[in-house]
Amino acid sequence: MMMDWSWDVARKLCDNIQLPAMFVDLDSLEANIDSIKSVASERRKKVRLATKSIRVPALIKMIMDRGAPVFDGLMCYSTSEADFLSESGFADILMGYPTPLRHDLENVAAVSRRGHKIMVMADSIQQLEIYEKFWKSISLKPLQVCVDIDVSLRVAGQHFGVQRSSIRSLGDFDALLENAARFPSLTVSGVMAYEAQVAGLGDTSPFGQLLNPVKSMIRSRSKKFVACRRAEVSLAVKNRGLSLDVFNGGGSGSVASTSSESCVTEVTVGSGIMNSHLFDYFSDNSYSPALCFALPVTRHPERDIITCQSGGFVASGEPGWDKCPVVFLPGNLVPISHEGFGEVQTPLRGERARTLNIGDPIFFRPAKAGEPAERFSHYHLVRGNKVQQTVPTYRGLGKTFY
Repeated sequence: MMMDWSWDVARKLCDNIQLPAMFVDLDSLEANIDSIKSVASERRKKVRLATKSIRVPALIKMIMDRGAPVFDGLMCYSTSEADFLSESGFADILMGYPTPLRHDLENVAAVSRRGHKIMVMADSIQQLEIYEKFWKSISLKPLQVCVDIDVSLRVAGQHFGVQRSSIRSLGDFDALLENAARFPSLTVSGVMAYEAQVAGLGDTSPFGQLLNPVKSMIRSRSKKFVACRRAEVSLAVKNRGLSLDVFNGGGSGSVASTSSESCVTEVTVGSGIMNSHLFDYFSDNSYSPALCFALPVTRHPERDIITCQSGGFVASGEPGWDKCPVVFLPGNLVPISHEGFGEVQTPLRGERARTLNIGDPIFFRPAKAGEPAERFSHYHLVRGNKVQQTVPTYRGLGKTFY
């Protein structure tokens, strides 16, 4: 497992490899896949892989192959990405976000023409109108639509969750279904209800420890609320006589709780499968770190300070130190607060800096797994203490989907 590595072992991986470089520990990755697969299989649920958290075609295939048949289907963040992966043979794709632009819908049509399953996301009548107008013009079989339900928690006027869907009540949901029936080119085939305030909210974070009890309360209260809301939505679907192919929920931080709900058919998994460091701060996390990157020491400005090349791989979300990478190997090094992680350089302070030399590799773990792939052309796949294979990212293949 990656966490058993010493710096002396890890640095040997960098022999003859250009830095900065990204490494994936295959033993840890496979252990994470097996763990998620076991939990979902026990509850008779499918797992859908969120490709935005991988962005490496060879790894996507590896994950899906090892996780089969429980891992079944992808959730894509871009229709261009969906078209590209469909060309590679992936045949079950759920779009995680609405796609109202004509170019986006042309990509969706290309996937459909291959005979592959693709489902677009919607939470408003306006989106349905756009989908209907385009799909009617190309005379394909009805476009499958997944309705995105808001399951954020609201307490005392405060919003806990993400601002995604405008469907915030059963009345909103019923009204959308009513309007969807007016569009012959569309078929409502799925529902998604993503509880970000459970799946993406760590409750043991070292960054702002005083808030951890509050986060734990939010997670606990949200689990009960979300389960109740999803059950109500499922009943509303049945009362309308609809049959859904997909009832999607959850994320890496809520696999166990979400998959325990009878109405849910599948759980989405993203960064947790790599266990980027944000997932260390979930009280119920049992995954192994599988991803790290190495930066070279390029300067030694003070006795206790080294400066690394690059490093500004900051995760999306509310700005804060928890969204920055953390030093993995060697230990006893921390970023300098007034500089942080920079695009072209990252200074680190600590006693360990005194023993480091120009050219030495420093290893970091990113907060989330997907975003750093946009800065690397290749990932190095490690088995034991050797690089087994080097594979291209989307960027390495010349793809820039966003």
